[in-house]
Amino acid sequence: MYWQERSFNSRRQLLTIFFIIVILAAQRLPVQANQRADLTGDELNNSVLLMTSVASFKETARADYAQALLTFSKERGMAQLHKIDQLIWEAPQAQLGWMSFFNSAIVAYAGIEEKSPVVGFYNPYSDVLLITAWAKDQDIYQIVDAEILMGDWIRRDNKDLDLIPLWLRGSQHRPVTLGLSVAKTLLSFEEIFSAATLTNWRQKLLILNDEDLLDDVNTPSIILMMNEHLLTLLDFSAPEEEDEFTKTCKKRASDVIKLAADNKFDTLLSVADETLPQTARHIRTYPEEWFSSLSVANVRTGPEGCLVFLSHPQQTSRNLALFFQGAKSIYLRPKRIDLIDYQFFYNELKQDPTKGGIL
Repeated sequence: MYWQERSFNSRRQLLTIFFIIVILAAQRLPVQANQRADLTGDELNNSVLLMTSVASFKETARADYAQALLTFSKERGMAQLHKIDQLIWEAPQAQLGWMSFFNSAIVAYAGIEEKSPVVGFYNPYSDVLLITAWAKDQDIYQIVDAEILMGDWIRRDNKDLDLIPLWLRGSQHRPVTLGLSVAKTLLSFEEIFSAATLTNWRQKLLILNDEDLLDDVNTPSIILMMNEHLLTLLDFSAPEEEDEFTKTCKKRASDVIKLAADNKFDTLLSVADETLPQTARHIRTYPEEWFSSLSVANVRTGPEGCLVFLSHPQQTSRNLALFFQGAKSIYLRPKRIDLIDYQFFYNELKQDPTKGGIL
């Protein structure tokens, strides 16, 4: 770990197979364990249609949540998604809130070959999972039920619910804990809902049928966690006039992304000299468009510098972390770049669950 983080502000703590592969590659989704290799023609077509519908819902919701509900949900699904929106956000911040959520949300599928698959949208920075049940309606899949939960409910390995997102607990290197938190959550999600159907998916997790627990414990926690994430992004995008440290960190991050987009890696890596060799090799292979489309997903600051996380809204399974070292704004310099490949962490943890022991 590079620095000791500043504690949370008390205000925030309280607040066809080919087509399947093409779609998975485009979205950079983890290959699900329950994906059968012997799909029939109809099942294959349904899988493609589902993935297309899910991707379109996510992209639409980033820009216009209300329109996404009108197009990709119906009946109870629409009512639930509207209720979630009303509970979490104040009206002026609602669309910004959903943009911040979906910009870095990873998609997870369970029971993909079933008539009513369950799809999760997990934002690791807020440690919140939007669970959606889908059903086919002619030439589109639509959301017919939904719930939003803290990540702790899904992982079921923490006796005490924690408002601090999983990746921020403990003192390990944050890019590593971020990758592990995604892997642990997605693997748990798949395990719980692998055989889920429209009629029984809520029976797979006790809290999904406990209205009192949802209303009294889960919802207030979700409100605080998602608004904390949004406030972090808003503070970084428009820092106070006297906050030179944040303004400088923001400018340094923009400068690094421009160098990468302009393919000036020699210049960049000569300064960020603690970047791992394999990371240096990998980022050189990424196209200009990937870097220029990155948006800020989270920011951590501490006495030794600032750490900026960036995500590509359409390819959220790889994030970039930029560490800038310096106790004061005038000393901030890029020191290390990390490429956080969620697929790598997913594969490693699936093969050896003990590797998640640091969380």
